[in-house]
Amino acid sequence: MNVLNEEGSFVVSFDPIDGNNVLDANMSIASIFGIWKTRDINGSSGRDLVGAACAVYGSRTSIILFNSQNQKVEELTLLTMMN
Repeated sequence: MNVLNEEGSFVVSFDPIDGNNVLDANMSIASIFGIWKTRDINGSSGRDLVGAACAVYGSRTSIILFNSQNQKVEELTLLTMMN
């Protein structure tokens, strides 16, 4: 575990979903993130999350976010303009 701020009160965990060696052309890969408002997540579960996200990178790049404060799931998509 890397500590970025000794006085911080959140833990962020993440995991790449890359399929290891099975990457192919135009295949999407992703990352998942969890945010806890604690200094130690040992014994914590998904119900203790204060935020979560899944980012998908590929021909369409988007991130799906959950925020426990407003109880909403939102999707943001990166739009690129091609000339």
